[in-house]
Amino acid sequence: DRLLLAPSSGRLHCTAPSRGQEGRTSYRPPFGKSLQLPPIHPPPPVFSGYPAMDVAPRPGAAPPICREMECTAYCSCGYCCNWEWGVPLPGPFYIGFSPKGFPLLLRNRKPCKHRPGALLPPLCRFWTATKLVGAPYYGLTASGAVPVPGTVAADTKFYPFGTSMLIPGYGWGKVEDRGGAIVGPNKIDVYYPSHAEALKWGRRKLQVRILLPDDANEESQIKESQDPRTTD
Repeated sequence: DRLLLAPSSGRLHCTAPSRGQEGRTSYRPPFGKSLQLPPIHPPPPVFSGYPAMDVAPRPGAAPPICREMECTAYCSCGYCCNWEWGVPLPGPFYIGFSPKGFPLLLRNRKPCKHRPGALLPPLCRFWTATKLVGAPYYGLTASGAVPVPGTVAADTKFYPFGTSMLIPGYGWGKVEDRGGAIVGPNKIDVYYPSHAEALKWGRRKLQVRILLPDDANEESQIKESQDPRTTD
């Protein structure tokens, strides 16, 4: 809304957009105490960052849960996702490269349970942490999807795959991954496509709005409702 003063006539003009057109109201002096101007409406809050995916709540969906959460950024690099380059050898071994390239380390490897007979290229990536240590790393999330801006990693005991979250400064995200260090209902990781962007975000404590999927099991919903740190 805008207020304009016309010096020649002394009139006070109030203009306000209305359905795409601008409506205008004029007030003549003298201005009495009964003069009431339309309120100035602040713009709606804007969540910067990635718009993420189409995960906004549907009409008629259950009200969201609000919770303070520790939100840490990650990317697909070996430091964030615990993998290293290696050369597979005959038998259950591979030569792993340290971050600086040397020394070369002989490590045990194991087949990927989802691709037990897959042939490995001469140079590939291997897990260095969690229960998957030594298995080939294919760059996919725990749900089998390719991580994209808006991918969220969480403890799926509390937030099953498909849970939508509105994270201030980041936007809408969807739980599609999990991590060994992400334990409990108050920690999540948010995905960025580069390590520089992940470092810029860092780790923040934010009030996150949570929408469980329609097919969330009853146990997860009971845990949410009984947690004293959860508010409507």
